[in-house]
Amino acid sequence: MRDGKIVLAEVGVGPVTMCFGATMWERGDVFVELFEPNPIYCAELRAAIAGRPNVTLHEVALGDEPGEMELCSEGTSSSLVGVASPSSQHKGAHESETFKVRVERMSTFDKGDIDLLRVDVEGSEWFTLKHLISRPRQIVVEIYNDLATYLNPYLWEIMIWAEENGYKVGAVHESDFILIQSGSPGVRTTVAGLPTDLSIEQCEIAVRQMLAGAFMNVYYGKLHPDDLAETLHYILKFKTKAIRNLALYIQREAACGHPPERVLQWLTFFATVLKEFLWKNQNQPRVL
Repeated sequence: MRDGKIVLAEVGVGPVTMCFGATMWERGDVFVELFEPNPIYCAELRAAIAGRPNVTLHEVALGDEPGEMELCSEGTSSSLVGVASPSSQHKGAHESETFKVRVERMSTFDKGDIDLLRVDVEGSEWFTLKHLISRPRQIVVEIYNDLATYLNPYLWEIMIWAEENGYKVGAVHESDFILIQSGSPGVRTTVAGLPTDLSIEQCEIAVRQMLAGAFMNVYYGKLHPDDLAETLHYILKFKTKAIRNLALYIQREAACGHPPERVLQWLTFFATVLKEFLWKNQNQPRVL
Protein backbone atom coordinates (compact mmCIF):
# COMPACT_ATOMS: atom_id res chain seq x y z
CA MET A 1 0.00 0.00 0.00
CA ARG A 2 1.02 3.62 -0.48
CA ASP A 3 -0.03 6.25 2.04
CA GLY A 4 -2.75 3.91 3.21
CA LYS A 5 -4.13 3.39 -0.29
CA ILE A 6 -4.26 0.27 -2.50
CA VAL A 7 -1.80 0.23 -5.42
CA LEU A 8 -2.93 -1.40 -8.67
CA ALA A 9 -0.38 -1.92 -11.43
CA GLU A 10 -1.62 -2.85 -14.91
CA VAL A 11 1.03 -3.91 -17.42
CA GLY A 12 -0.17 -4.03 -21.02
CA VAL A 13 -3.22 -1.77 -20.93
CA GLY A 14 -4.38 -1.42 -24.52
CA PRO A 15 -7.10 1.09 -25.42
CA VAL A 16 -9.16 2.87 -22.76
CA THR A 17 -12.06 0.48 -23.36
CA MET A 18 -9.86 -2.42 -22.20
CA CYS A 19 -8.20 -0.60 -19.29
CA PHE A 20 -9.00 -2.40 -16.03
CA GLY A 21 -7.46 0.47 -14.07
CA ALA A 22 -10.15 2.78 -15.46
CA THR A 23 -12.74 0.86 -13.46
CA MET A 24 -10.93 1.82 -10.25
CA TRP A 25 -9.26 5.18 -10.79
CA GLU A 26 -12.33 7.12 -9.60
CA ARG A 27 -11.85 5.61 -6.16
CA GLY A 28 -10.07 7.80 -3.65
CA ASP A 29 -8.41 4.85 -1.93
CA VAL A 30 -6.57 3.51 -5.00
CA PHE A 31 -3.37 4.48 -6.82
CA VAL A 32 -3.24 3.19 -10.41
CA GLU A 33 0.03 2.60 -12.28
CA LEU A 34 -0.40 1.92 -16.00
CA PHE A 35 2.27 0.56 -18.38
CA GLU A 36 1.64 0.75 -22.13
CA PRO A 37 4.14 1.22 -25.02
CA ASN A 38 1.73 1.78 -27.93
CA PRO A 39 1.66 5.56 -28.63
CA ILE A 40 -1.90 5.45 -30.00
CA TYR A 41 -3.24 3.84 -26.84
CA CYS A 42 -1.10 6.13 -24.69
CA ALA A 43 -2.68 9.19 -26.31
CA GLU A 44 -6.15 7.80 -25.53
CA LEU A 45 -5.15 7.02 -21.95
CA ARG A 46 -3.60 10.45 -21.35
CA ALA A 47 -6.83 12.13 -22.48
CA ALA A 48 -8.96 9.85 -20.30
CA ILE A 49 -6.77 10.25 -17.22
CA ALA A 50 -7.27 14.02 -17.46
CA GLY A 51 -4.96 15.01 -14.64
CA ARG A 52 -6.13 12.50 -12.03
CA PRO A 53 -3.47 12.69 -9.31
CA ASN A 54 -3.86 9.01 -8.36
CA VAL A 55 -3.12 7.69 -11.90
CA THR A 56 0.33 7.42 -13.49
CA LEU A 57 0.90 6.35 -17.09
CA HIS A 58 4.32 4.91 -17.97
CA GLU A 59 4.75 4.91 -21.74
CA VAL A 60 7.14 1.96 -21.88
CA ALA A 61 7.27 -1.76 -22.51
CA LEU A 62 8.52 -3.85 -19.61
CA GLY A 63 11.25 -6.29 -20.56
CA ASP A 64 14.38 -8.07 -19.42
CA GLU A 65 16.90 -5.40 -20.41
CA PRO A 66 16.50 -1.61 -20.71
CA GLY A 67 16.88 -0.01 -24.11
CA GLU A 68 14.85 -0.14 -27.29
CA MET A 69 13.07 -3.04 -28.96
CA GLU A 70 10.84 -3.58 -31.95
CA LEU A 71 7.13 -4.05 -31.26
CA CYS A 72 5.01 -5.97 -33.79
CA SER A 73 2.06 -3.72 -34.59
CA GLU A 74 -1.05 -5.88 -34.28
CA GLY A 75 -3.40 -3.72 -32.25
CA THR A 76 -4.25 -5.28 -28.90
CA SER A 77 -2.19 -8.33 -29.89
CA SER A 78 1.03 -6.33 -30.38
CA SER A 79 4.10 -8.02 -28.94
CA LEU A 80 7.85 -7.58 -28.66
CA VAL A 81 9.74 -9.06 -31.60
CA GLY A 82 11.21 -12.47 -30.81
CA VAL A 83 8.62 -13.44 -28.20
CA ALA A 84 6.38 -16.48 -28.79
CA SER A 85 3.25 -14.35 -28.49
CA PRO A 86 -0.35 -15.58 -28.84
CA SER A 87 -0.47 -14.16 -32.34
CA SER A 88 2.76 -15.82 -33.50
CA GLN A 89 1.79 -19.16 -31.94
CA HIS A 90 -1.67 -19.04 -33.46
CA LYS A 91 -0.78 -17.73 -36.93
CA GLY A 92 2.78 -18.97 -37.26
CA ALA A 93 5.45 -16.89 -38.99
CA HIS A 94 3.89 -13.90 -40.72
CA GLU A 95 4.77 -10.39 -41.81
CA SER A 96 3.89 -7.54 -39.49
CA GLU A 97 4.80 -3.87 -39.29
CA THR A 98 7.08 -2.99 -36.39
CA PHE A 99 8.05 0.16 -34.55
CA LYS A 100 10.60 0.93 -31.84
CA VAL A 101 9.51 1.27 -28.23
CA ARG A 102 11.36 2.16 -25.05
CA VAL A 103 11.94 -0.83 -22.78
CA GLU A 104 12.57 -0.70 -19.03
CA ARG A 105 12.67 -3.20 -16.20
CA MET A 106 9.80 -3.35 -13.73
CA SER A 107 12.29 -2.68 -10.93
CA THR A 108 12.80 0.84 -12.31
CA PHE A 109 9.24 1.75 -11.29
CA ASP A 110 8.31 -0.70 -8.55
CA LYS A 111 8.59 0.87 -5.08
CA GLY A 112 7.69 -2.38 -3.33
CA ASP A 113 4.13 -1.28 -2.56
CA ILE A 114 2.03 -2.92 -5.31
CA ASP A 115 -1.03 -4.75 -3.95
CA LEU A 116 -2.68 -5.91 -7.17
CA LEU A 117 -0.86 -6.69 -10.43
CA ARG A 118 -2.41 -7.46 -13.82
CA VAL A 119 -0.03 -8.51 -16.60
CA ASP A 120 -1.13 -9.15 -20.18
CA VAL A 121 1.77 -8.44 -22.53
CA GLU A 122 1.45 -11.11 -25.19
CA GLY A 123 4.08 -13.60 -24.02
CA SER A 124 6.46 -11.27 -22.13
CA GLU A 125 4.73 -11.60 -18.74
CA TRP A 126 7.70 -13.39 -17.21
CA PHE A 127 9.95 -10.35 -17.61
CA THR A 128 7.64 -8.28 -15.41
CA LEU A 129 7.59 -10.90 -12.66
CA LYS A 130 11.34 -11.55 -12.95
CA HIS A 131 12.14 -7.94 -12.03
CA LEU A 132 9.27 -7.37 -9.59
CA ILE A 133 10.23 -5.92 -6.19
CA SER A 134 6.74 -6.00 -4.69
CA ARG A 135 4.97 -9.18 -3.68
CA PRO A 136 1.36 -8.26 -4.50
CA ARG A 137 -1.53 -9.94 -2.74
CA GLN A 138 -2.92 -10.96 -6.13
CA ILE A 139 -1.36 -11.33 -9.57
CA VAL A 140 -3.36 -11.91 -12.75
CA VAL A 141 -1.20 -13.21 -15.59
CA GLU A 142 -2.13 -14.42 -19.08
CA ILE A 143 -1.14 -18.06 -19.57
CA TYR A 144 -3.22 -19.67 -22.32
CA ASN A 145 -6.39 -19.59 -24.36
CA ASP A 146 -9.15 -22.12 -23.97
CA LEU A 147 -8.42 -23.99 -27.20
CA ALA A 148 -4.72 -24.25 -26.34
CA THR A 149 -3.63 -22.55 -29.54
CA TYR A 150 -1.54 -20.38 -27.19
CA LEU A 151 0.61 -21.36 -24.22
CA ASN A 152 2.71 -18.81 -22.40
CA PRO A 153 6.32 -19.53 -23.47
CA TYR A 154 7.50 -18.92 -19.89
CA LEU A 155 4.94 -21.02 -18.01
CA TRP A 156 7.72 -22.97 -16.25
CA GLU A 157 9.55 -19.84 -15.10
CA ILE A 158 6.33 -18.14 -13.98
CA MET A 159 5.09 -21.09 -11.95
CA ILE A 160 8.46 -21.79 -10.33
CA TRP A 161 8.69 -18.09 -9.36
CA ALA A 162 5.14 -18.30 -7.97
CA GLU A 163 5.99 -21.39 -5.89
CA GLU A 164 9.19 -19.91 -4.49
CA ASN A 165 7.44 -16.65 -3.57
CA GLY A 166 4.45 -18.20 -1.84
CA TYR A 167 1.80 -17.96 -4.57
CA LYS A 168 -0.81 -20.52 -5.51
CA VAL A 169 -3.20 -20.60 -8.46
CA GLY A 170 -6.40 -19.49 -6.77
CA ALA A 171 -8.55 -19.49 -9.90
CA VAL A 172 -8.55 -19.40 -13.68
CA HIS A 173 -10.51 -16.74 -15.55
CA GLU A 174 -10.67 -16.98 -19.32
CA SER A 175 -6.98 -16.90 -20.40
CA ASP A 176 -5.55 -15.88 -17.02
CA PHE A 177 -4.12 -17.63 -13.99
CA ILE A 178 -4.99 -15.72 -10.81
CA LEU A 179 -2.10 -16.13 -8.39
CA ILE A 180 -2.90 -15.58 -4.71
CA GLN A 181 -0.28 -14.82 -2.05
CA SER A 182 -0.48 -17.66 0.46
CA GLY A 183 1.50 -15.87 3.15
CA SER A 184 4.90 -17.57 3.11
CA PRO A 185 7.44 -18.63 0.48
CA GLY A 186 6.94 -22.16 -0.74
CA VAL A 187 9.51 -24.90 -1.02
CA ARG A 188 10.13 -26.15 -4.52
CA THR A 189 9.29 -29.81 -4.66
CA THR A 190 10.75 -32.29 -7.12
CA VAL A 191 8.40 -34.91 -8.43
CA ALA A 192 9.98 -37.85 -10.18
CA GLY A 193 8.07 -40.21 -12.38
CA LEU A 194 7.84 -39.51 -16.07
CA PRO A 195 11.07 -39.67 -18.07
CA THR A 196 12.42 -36.47 -19.58
CA ASP A 197 12.97 -38.09 -22.99
CA LEU A 198 9.36 -38.41 -24.15
CA SER A 199 7.90 -39.14 -27.56
CA ILE A 200 5.01 -37.01 -28.76
CA GLU A 201 2.76 -40.07 -28.46
CA GLN A 202 3.67 -40.46 -24.78
CA CYS A 203 2.98 -36.78 -24.21
CA GLU A 204 -0.42 -37.00 -25.91
CA ILE A 205 -1.38 -39.95 -23.70
CA ALA A 206 -0.33 -37.96 -20.64
CA VAL A 207 -2.41 -34.97 -21.75
CA ARG A 208 -5.49 -37.11 -22.33
CA GLN A 209 -5.10 -38.65 -18.89
CA MET A 210 -4.75 -35.18 -17.38
CA LEU A 211 -7.90 -33.96 -19.13
CA ALA A 212 -9.79 -37.06 -18.07
CA GLY A 213 -8.72 -36.51 -14.47
CA ALA A 214 -9.77 -32.85 -14.57
CA PHE A 215 -13.09 -33.88 -16.09
CA MET A 216 -13.66 -36.38 -13.29
CA ASN A 217 -12.93 -33.76 -10.64
CA VAL A 218 -15.51 -31.40 -12.14
CA TYR A 219 -18.30 -33.75 -13.19
CA TYR A 220 -18.16 -36.78 -10.89
CA GLY A 221 -21.59 -37.09 -9.30
CA LYS A 222 -23.09 -34.52 -11.67
CA LEU A 223 -23.52 -36.74 -14.73
CA HIS A 224 -25.20 -40.09 -15.16
CA PRO A 225 -22.52 -42.79 -14.71
CA ASP A 226 -23.01 -44.05 -18.28
CA ASP A 227 -22.45 -40.56 -19.70
CA LEU A 228 -19.46 -40.02 -17.44
CA ALA A 229 -17.81 -43.25 -18.60
CA GLU A 230 -18.60 -42.58 -22.25
CA THR A 231 -17.20 -39.05 -22.11
CA LEU A 232 -14.02 -40.24 -20.37
CA HIS A 233 -13.57 -42.85 -23.11
CA TYR A 234 -14.13 -40.12 -25.71
CA ILE A 235 -11.48 -37.87 -24.15
CA LEU A 236 -8.93 -40.66 -23.91
CA LYS A 237 -9.13 -41.53 -27.61
CA PHE A 238 -9.92 -38.15 -29.18
CA LYS A 239 -7.33 -36.36 -31.36
CA THR A 240 -7.44 -32.59 -31.57
CA LYS A 241 -5.12 -29.62 -32.06
CA ALA A 242 -5.47 -28.74 -28.38
CA ILE A 243 -4.08 -32.11 -27.30
CA ARG A 244 -1.22 -31.90 -29.79
CA ASN A 245 -0.26 -28.37 -28.69
CA LEU A 246 -0.30 -29.33 -25.02
CA ALA A 247 1.73 -32.45 -25.80
CA LEU A 248 4.34 -30.48 -27.74
CA TYR A 249 4.66 -28.05 -24.85
CA ILE A 250 5.25 -30.88 -22.36
CA GLN A 251 7.77 -32.52 -24.70
CA ARG A 252 9.68 -29.24 -25.04
CA GLU A 253 9.82 -28.68 -21.28
CA ALA A 254 10.94 -32.29 -20.73
CA ALA A 255 13.74 -31.77 -23.24
CA CYS A 256 14.88 -28.79 -21.15
CA GLY A 257 15.20 -31.08 -18.14
CA HIS A 258 12.01 -29.89 -16.47
CA PRO A 259 9.95 -32.67 -14.85
CA PRO A 260 7.03 -33.11 -17.27
CA GLU A 261 4.68 -34.15 -14.46
CA ARG A 262 5.09 -30.68 -12.93
CA VAL A 263 4.03 -29.11 -16.22
CA LEU A 264 1.08 -31.50 -16.31
CA GLN A 265 0.17 -30.45 -12.78
CA TRP A 266 0.05 -26.79 -13.80
CA LEU A 267 -1.84 -27.57 -17.00
CA THR A 268 -4.66 -29.21 -15.03
CA PHE A 269 -5.98 -25.66 -14.72
CA PHE A 270 -6.90 -25.82 -18.41
CA ALA A 271 -10.46 -26.52 -17.30
CA THR A 272 -11.91 -24.57 -20.20
CA VAL A 273 -10.28 -26.94 -22.68
CA LEU A 274 -12.81 -29.49 -21.50
CA LYS A 275 -15.57 -27.34 -22.96
CA GLU A 276 -14.32 -28.27 -26.42
CA PHE A 277 -14.59 -31.98 -25.66
CA LEU A 278 -18.08 -31.57 -24.22
CA TRP A 279 -19.16 -29.45 -27.17
CA LYS A 280 -17.98 -32.08 -29.61
CA ASN A 281 -19.54 -34.92 -27.65
CA GLN A 282 -22.79 -35.80 -29.44
CA ASN A 283 -24.37 -37.52 -26.43
CA GLN A 284 -26.58 -35.25 -24.34
CA PRO A 285 -25.58 -35.80 -20.69
CA ARG A 286 -28.30 -36.89 -18.30
CA VAL A 287 -28.21 -35.15 -14.92
CA LEU A 288 -28.51 -37.52 -11.96
